[in-house]
Amino acid sequence: MQTLTRRAALQSLGLSALTLLPLGSALGATASHTAHKRPSGQRFAACWDSPQSQHYAGWLQLDASGQLTTLHQLELPTRGHGLALLPDGSLLVAARRPGDWLIRLTPGQPAQWLWQASDRVFSGHVLVSSDGLRIYTTEIDTNNGQGLLGVRNAKTLELQTEHKTFGLDPHALLGLPATQSIAKTHPLAGMLFVANGGIDTSVETGRVKRQLQQMDPSICCLHPDTGERLGQWRLPDPRLSLRHLAWALPDPSQASSTPTLGIALQAEHDDPALKAAAPLLARLSWADQAEGALSLATGQPALAGYGGDVTVAGRGPQAQFLVSATRGQVVARYALDGQYLGSTPLAEAGALAVDANSIWVGGRAGVMRVATGAEVNQANTTLPGQLHPWASGRVDNHWLHV
Repeated sequence: MQTLTRRAALQSLGLSALTLLPLGSALGATASHTAHKRPSGQRFAACWDSPQSQHYAGWLQLDASGQLTTLHQLELPTRGHGLALLPDGSLLVAARRPGDWLIRLTPGQPAQWLWQASDRVFSGHVLVSSDGLRIYTTEIDTNNGQGLLGVRNAKTLELQTEHKTFGLDPHALLGLPATQSIAKTHPLAGMLFVANGGIDTSVETGRVKRQLQQMDPSICCLHPDTGERLGQWRLPDPRLSLRHLAWALPDPSQASSTPTLGIALQAEHDDPALKAAAPLLARLSWADQAEGALSLATGQPALAGYGGDVTVAGRGPQAQFLVSATRGQVVARYALDGQYLGSTPLAEAGALAVDANSIWVGGRAGVMRVATGAEVNQANTTLPGQLHPWASGRVDNHWLHV
């Protein structure tokens, strides 16, 4: 029996015959509107699934009464994953890996779709360059499984060039800001960091993981213009897949401090006990070694070995990493040095975002606001959260507070 691949399935729908076109002619859709004037409240760019398992991307609004509503939405052919905002306010959405499409959404305008070449798949994340003229995408060469960094025109989404990520299964990517204070103290300011998940997969079998005993996850630093490899770091345990990234940036007033990269982990151990007890956070720090070193979080209880997203609350030495323990049903907090501090319960905690006063978490039952304040710096505390139920969908693993 011949197996129908994801790409073939989309071709059977007549979708992948197009390379770049307005969505209006492909899926007959423009980002639909339920409001034309931005109301007050918290606003998020996100992907989500409806109770009927339909996939969407767009903007959500949490109003003052705690009701979450859809501002703009577009139905997707498959699940979306990573998101990024362009300077003009339009939203880039990358398909969940292995992905066939990349899309730009602008409310009130036809969506702009890019369908991937036949020997490439998108790997879930997209990043906008500091000048807004280019976008970077993590991709996989389906001929050999090797990871690629796609460099694309931000306006047309067309590929300009591509570079190796020096590993399998590239996923999230993030630039170290080249602010004046960081550029003075850090040689890698302005460079790109890519999380190579290290897991072998096949386009024919989609997300089925192969040869886990040969996993080789790493963090790779690349020059965004030339693709030159400027650094690469690995953990001693190769069964910890490095997936998502967040910078804890130094306080500009403290000249001696350095940035720290937090990395959300997903364990792939064969032993269920090892997998359940695995840390969910690694950190790449230059504080003790000039060349940088990866280390694992300490003091964490068993949280089922799956970190869904990572973000940072605060800045300077008091900043904290937060990781959504999707299968551990909490949001876990860690000090900058990796010491586990505590958690907040939330069923299937996923997408994380922060603003000046709050941590926003998407979960199975809705959106939780976790207030930050003096208590956030106390060890071993459970920060209280306020849940806003949402019955119209479930937010995917990532979102942006906009």
